[in-house]
Amino acid sequence: PIAITDNLNFGNPEKPETMGYIVKAIEGMAEACGTLDFPVVSGNVSLYNETDGIAIPPTPVVGGVGLIEDLDNVATLQGAQAGDVLIAVADGEPTPGLGASLYLREILGREEGPPPRINLGREKGVADFVRGLIENGLVNAVHDVSDGGYMCAATELCLASGVGANLTFPASGSLLGYFVEHQGSYMIAVSPDTLDDLLARADAAGIYAGKQGNLEGDAITLNGDVINISLAKIREAHEGCDDQFCVILPCSFLYQELHAGSAQTVLSKSACTCALKRSCAAWVGTMAALPASPRPSNALTAYSTWRSSMKVIAL
Repeated sequence: PIAITDNLNFGNPEKPETMGYIVKAIEGMAEACGTLDFPVVSGNVSLYNETDGIAIPPTPVVGGVGLIEDLDNVATLQGAQAGDVLIAVADGEPTPGLGASLYLREILGREEGPPPRINLGREKGVADFVRGLIENGLVNAVHDVSDGGYMCAATELCLASGVGANLTFPASGSLLGYFVEHQGSYMIAVSPDTLDDLLARADAAGIYAGKQGNLEGDAITLNGDVINISLAKIREAHEGCDDQFCVILPCSFLYQELHAGSAQTVLSKSACTCALKRSCAAWVGTMAALPASPRPSNALTAYSTWRSSMKVIAL
């Protein structure tokens, strides 16, 4: 890492709550930059972003730059191969929680709860560890866990590498485990030949490394037969979607904890457009138009409006 630039976007700073957001954003950025040794070398501020007195969400934006000394020794989403093992690397064993997550906002229609806690020192330790694995040629592909959690990170890696996966996480089968956005986490594709070396290094460093499945075939499967979706259909949803599209997923396990007996999820037009930008279309859905009763109170009424003009793919 070399340096960052920032772009701070807020509402009216004359309002105490808005000024509070600004102060805390700056304090948080300063703390992170100090721990990560990432100086701020430039930036700009955009204030008074309001319409009819309603401010935009507090939006600090950061862009960072670093130096790769050897361009022949890098790892990206691409590079995973059939036969590789998928490993989650994190600053600790991921704990359940959907606070401030993409799933909570886009699927359940709720913006609440705290985001996963972050330990900046351990975050830096995990990043250094992963970079060391790359430098030692122990991994074929790496992807950070971000919006959509572990499920979406694994799917994105598979799409980029052109290989399917038989996923087995988490053992509990809980919704919270599939879409938790644990901080300081990475998905890594590693050859079976170097797996033991990687796990030993993680154990010595006190870093969590858990097997999430194997890369194989041309489909994404979960825990055997809970989900079985071809990469072609996922790619069509992710890359070839237009405004007349929705996805029906036969995966009642996603929300059985909330609404027992539900048999399908539906991704409406409005949610599809937003979710696709985050590479989640193949995995997420709203609970609009569920056949089971009672329906969730936050079901998208847009489904009935767009149903006649939607193109439906049964997976």
